[in-house]
Amino acid sequence: MVYNFVCVIFTFGGSDNVDILLEEIGEYKDYFEFCDKCNSSRPIGSHHCRRCKKCILKMDHHCVWITNCVGLCNQKYFIQFLVYMELMCIFNLLLIVGNVMDLLDKNDNLDSYIFKRDALYFIFINFLISVIFFLFVCIILIGQIYSIIKGNSKIDELKKIKFKRITVKENLKIIFGNSFAQILLPVKNKMYNYNDELKFETIIDMINNKHLEITTP
Repeated sequence: MVYNFVCVIFTFGGSDNVDILLEEIGEYKDYFEFCDKCNSSRPIGSHHCRRCKKCILKMDHHCVWITNCVGLCNQKYFIQFLVYMELMCIFNLLLIVGNVMDLLDKNDNLDSYIFKRDALYFIFINFLISVIFFLFVCIILIGQIYSIIKGNSKIDELKKIKFKRITVKENLKIIFGNSFAQILLPVKNKMYNYNDELKFETIIDMINNKHLEITTP
């Protein structure tokens, strides 16, 4: 979980702004637009983050937990981190149940009663925090998975950008990769060889595979 957290912090979530003129992109010019803030070209459908001061493709949000944007390149790490947090909460709740059962089995005398009372008080606080945290993370996780299945991030929805529908399987492969190991483990997505930034060549591959098609109003 710690390694995953490090990955989501230090992996830039967006796209590499294309440092060439739109006219030089040739047949792909309809898939790029000019960003006035970056003063360079970017894949159409990208969003400029004021905090990161970069353009993010399929930007979901800027996360204060990781001081980084959640976008196409690091959304996988972010979701895996949320899943690990959920599992940690479940494990903690199971430990709480075990501790409560162990306390209730003890013989009652004055000392044990005082110990039980104090212990149960702290156990209840731990239980309450774990449940609240579990539900909070669960809501975020459901939102992330829903946006991947739909193929549009929160920012896309707000900006009314709609990518052309592809299958749920293809949407999942774009984020997680095309193998079971890539889905479960915090390793790079080898389908498009995401690196610290989404390079121009990778964007062209996504366009050719019809994974960056935007519907016209």
